[in-house]
Amino acid sequence: MNYFQFNLLSFSEPGAEPKLEEFTPEEFARARDLFQRLRHQHFLKTRSGDALNGYYPYSQLRLVELTEDNIVVEERLVASDQLEMNEFAVADPLTERLVEARLEGMEWFVQDEDGDRSFFESEDEAIAHAVSNPEVRLQLYNLDRYLDLVEERNLRFFLQNRPAISTNMLESLCKMGRGTLSKIKNAQRQMNRKQYKRAMNVLPFYGYQPHVDLRDLTKKAP
Repeated sequence: MNYFQFNLLSFSEPGAEPKLEEFTPEEFARARDLFQRLRHQHFLKTRSGDALNGYYPYSQLRLVELTEDNIVVEERLVASDQLEMNEFAVADPLTERLVEARLEGMEWFVQDEDGDRSFFESEDEAIAHAVSNPEVRLQLYNLDRYLDLVEERNLRFFLQNRPAISTNMLESLCKMGRGTLSKIKNAQRQMNRKQYKRAMNVLPFYGYQPHVDLRDLTKKAP
């Protein structure tokens, strides 16, 4: 079974030794945030009159598919300092598959120890599949809730790494109850679709980019 990781490659200047940092798909938000900071630093250097070539790849975020023996199967450039921010891949391939399944009408999935998933339209079908395969250790997930948690994790990272942004002010702008975002930020409560929809009316103006844009899913917010 192959797996994925994100590699962030950065250079301090032309000819310098590259710095390589690796991130799992679950850490995509952190990898993307660090890439944006490095790109912004490069932009400031270029504007300040430094004789740096604006097209030199000072930072690259790449998606790498690997075998279990760490042999590279495929490598794809997700973003570089030559690309606009809105060209970011919204999600990693594993999450994209979950979104595709949800849009196809799937609501549940079971996952084995190797990470292989089987999707089902109903909970009864998913349970029946698990019961009929007692020799395999399977975990049962509600697909909607799982995608909610993926995006909630991304939002939590965004808020925790921007202390200058007042959560009280955001709550007022998003028309949320006092303390709602603070509790989501500190993992003291879970985010629901109604709260997410309100947050997305405001947070993109502060630079927030969703990992899984829940507005694209067919399920209506409660």
